[in-house]
Amino acid sequence: IPAWVFLGLWFLYQLVEANYGLTSAHANGGGVAFFAHVGGFLFGLVVAGRLKRAARVASERRPVRPEFA
Repeated sequence: IPAWVFLGLWFLYQLVEANYGLTSAHANGGGVAFFAHVGGFLFGLVVAGRLKRAARVASERRPVRPEFA
């Protein structure tokens, strides 16, 4: 199973369980841990995207010629 499929299913599971924690009278804790997982996952996606973009921009810059450095 590819990692992106597993992560997608895991993310959906976390969302379903978090919402179940909000709506169910039997759920203890209100789904706080599931919402923490969702938030951490989204934060990680944002940070990874910014790091990837920064690395691409850095690699596209022209190197300084040694005689001017």
